[in-house]
Amino acid sequence: MDKSGLKILRKDLREVARGVQLAGKQLNEGRLYKMLDTMRTLTGNLNKLADKLNNIIEQKSSNV
Repeated sequence: MDKSGLKILRKDLREVARGVQLAGKQLNEGRLYKMLDTMRTLTGNLNKLADKLNNIIEQKSSNV
């Protein structure tokens, strides 16, 4: 994987981290249904990131 692909992966990870911070803020404010929606969105995003990372690992292991 080239550096631009890793940059995209890092950017996506930062977006998820911001979402987790937002969910924590929503929890503190008592907006539980909004937090639930945020967490469901984050779950989907994390699954996509896991798939991307799995593809990177497979590419690197096949190149060895």
